[in-house]
Amino acid sequence: MKNNYKKQTVALTRWLFLALILIGFNVINTKGQVTTYNYTGTIVTYTVPGGVTSISIDARGAEGGIQPESNAFGPGKGARMMSVFSVTPGQVLNILVGGQPANAGSDEGAGGGGGSFVTTSTNTPLLIAGGGGGEGADAAGVNANITTNGTAANTGGAGGTNGNGGFIQAVSASNGSAGGGLLTDGLETCLGGRGRSFLNGGLGGISCGGTGSPGGFGGGGGGSSEGGGGGGGYSGGGGADGVTDGGGGGGSYNAGLQQLATAGFQSGNGQIIITELTTSCVAPIAQPTGLVLSPAASFQINGSFTGDPSADSYLIVRYAAGATPSQLPIDGVQYATGTNLGNGIVVTSTTATSFQATGLTISTSYDFYVYSMNGICGGGPLYYTPAPLFGNASTPAGSAATALGGLWSSPATWAAGAVPPTTETVIIPAGSIVTVDQLVTAANINLSGILQWNGTTNAMTITGNLTISATGRFLPYTAVATPIGQTVNIGGNFTNNGYANCALGTGTQCLINFNGAGSVLSGSGVFEGDGTRGIIRQLFFQNLGSNSISTTQNITTYSLAVTAGSLNTNGNLRVDNGANVYGLPVHTQVSSVAVTAMGSNYSVAPVVFGSRYSME
Repeated sequence: MKNNYKKQTVALTRWLFLALILIGFNVINTKGQVTTYNYTGTIVTYTVPGGVTSISIDARGAEGGIQPESNAFGPGKGARMMSVFSVTPGQVLNILVGGQPANAGSDEGAGGGGGSFVTTSTNTPLLIAGGGGGEGADAAGVNANITTNGTAANTGGAGGTNGNGGFIQAVSASNGSAGGGLLTDGLETCLGGRGRSFLNGGLGGISCGGTGSPGGFGGGGGGSSEGGGGGGGYSGGGGADGVTDGGGGGGSYNAGLQQLATAGFQSGNGQIIITELTTSCVAPIAQPTGLVLSPAASFQINGSFTGDPSADSYLIVRYAAGATPSQLPIDGVQYATGTNLGNGIVVTSTTATSFQATGLTISTSYDFYVYSMNGICGGGPLYYTPAPLFGNASTPAGSAATALGGLWSSPATWAAGAVPPTTETVIIPAGSIVTVDQLVTAANINLSGILQWNGTTNAMTITGNLTISATGRFLPYTAVATPIGQTVNIGGNFTNNGYANCALGTGTQCLINFNGAGSVLSGSGVFEGDGTRGIIRQLFFQNLGSNSISTTQNITTYSLAVTAGSLNTNGNLRVDNGANVYGLPVHTQVSSVAVTAMGSNYSVAPVVFGSRYSME
């Protein structure tokens, strides 16, 4: 390995002992080599020396780029991620240290900082620290995230998820490009502006306008004439829009033991420090005590306990209630979350004395076993298996999932710390903004905040009711320059006492499809329209029940389907192409009208056909 790729020092036993205690690692009598990797702009490798079976890694993502105007707000800082890993002598790890971009011109958007990556030779991630978002012309960049999702720009594109690149507001020379993730590139506002993924080499994107600066090595998105670029990381940060905003920070990832994380930590370039741990493991001599289990939602049970001094970590496994564990933990085997241990499922392997068991089944009883282990040492992990700590708890029959705000797919968006299952009622309170970035199914949605879509088309299915309160805003269209309307399937009732915009969308139009056993479309709120009547582009009643429309506002549609049940419009529905929204007609012609047994299926006031109605 070339000397300019790393700086190697051999630490004294006492110094390393003190250093590890300071950063939170419970290791004694440790000595070994410390290897520091600084930014070089290339991906290099680390080979595990003979006799080393455990290492600690300290990874720091780069800070976002700076725009040096006197009233500057500052870029987002890089994340710091630390953990301990079991390794094999001769094993090769890939190392990418993120770089901070060059400064942007005065009052211009700066590029996003690069993430710092440590993976196996087959690109399986071990530890990733996200890079900070680039500073905008008049707004700060966003700090890198210590969870896996990239963060959204101050205003602009959403952060990436699940190892993918971030999003942009729209293609424009004034908008920043998004940061790259582990797997895929970010989106770009000009050719070459995107931050590349780790798998694609990790290059930063070019500047897309003015004297904005390019993104940093490690997947930083390029800046622009106004908006900052998104940071690179496990998932990329969002690119900022052209209203002078800062880019989003990259996401981070930690697959090791003794996890420590700090958001908003790193200034300047990133850095990676690897310390070889040579202490031999000794098995614990007792189990933890005092297990307390608390159902948090119909899909989640939280637990806490008192740790034992002889253990540095704990393995938590769940079983069906009453099941006898068919296999005990085996020394030297590190069990990953979600994998099987005999007839059980691993909840987590952690140094913490609390845990969250998610993905559970509604109204179901579970047994939990907690084993002491030592894994922050060489030759581990070693388990203590006699009389593990035991507890039982059941998920409730049903509950509500409350949103804090963020991407629907992100556990951090939800108060319970997990994405709600399809059986949950979703509550989005006032002040909370939730962005749909995946196919969604929910039992009911009670909306007092904002429910919107990102740049990707994803249908929503609500098996019960959609209720919008006076403060709620429902925006079923993609957040791109040319919006696309979304399909919303509703099994129950749609009550709008707030605001809904079912009028935007080109190509595929917004479709409200009632597909339950009979539904009511009602409410005193506003459907976006031409000022005199609201617009629902496509309105389908595809059920066998009795349906009715009783909104305070009259509704216009250009595509109506009533395929089985009855419909009472109460005189509130008009099939017409004469209404305009945002200066544009609803459509050049009425698309379709499909009504079974027209007349007999209308109990009151049949559909009113407007003067510009036509069928071609």
